[in-house]
Amino acid sequence: IDMLIKKCEQKKLRNVSITAERVHVPDCIVVENLPLEIEEDTIELYFENTLRSGGGETAEIEHHKEDRRAVVFFKDYTVVEHVLQRTHTLQKTQLVVEPFYTCLGSAASDAARPPVKDPDPIEVPVEKNILCFLLFNEEMRKALESDMSRHSAMIRWPQAEGESFVTIISTMNQTDTSLSDSAESWEVEVREVLKNFLTTIETKTVEVLQALWEDVMKELEELTIKTTRECEVKTIDEDHTITITGCRR
Repeated sequence: IDMLIKKCEQKKLRNVSITAERVHVPDCIVVENLPLEIEEDTIELYFENTLRSGGGETAEIEHHKEDRRAVVFFKDYTVVEHVLQRTHTLQKTQLVVEPFYTCLGSAASDAARPPVKDPDPIEVPVEKNILCFLLFNEEMRKALESDMSRHSAMIRWPQAEGESFVTIISTMNQTDTSLSDSAESWEVEVREVLKNFLTTIETKTVEVLQALWEDVMKELEELTIKTTRECEVKTIDEDHTITITGCRR
């Protein structure tokens, strides 16, 4: 190794000097693809159970819950090799386990991984009456935004008058390579979330005979039908139409 280090120092790569250094045998591992709801205690119990994981007593665990990732430090560095020789499953989820080099701040394979491309924003058309109802109804908007946030997405509502679509934008962490599989299926998932949400809203338009229009309007006024959180009523005199949009029951 000393000879290799010396040769590296004597040569250049594309006119750039390079150096090589010894890397200590790692005493820790990086665990990826953890279940989102898993607790740090569960990770600790698993990797301290020699029969289940091949591990041993842990010194420290750095749990990055949102990234579904943890770095596990062992008091005895020799158990790392035993852990790496096994496959690991927690809460019916296959884990990705690799040695972690603290001097590099990464796993050995990180440099070989291509960056995860953040999905492009997607525009989804929405029926104009349903869209108007959502723009008016803050409670419904927040419910949809909450559904989207659970799938690493946010909604951008129309920015100009006359736009009849919403834009779905990814909120994935671009630096988290464990999300590569999720990135591929993200668009399908968020489109399905929006589709299912919109099925909870219904809109109907009724045409009224011109001769009956004034009488129908009077009836509506007497019924005191107004726009509420669950229902929006629009009348168009020119077309003699009544449009009702609201939540399905």
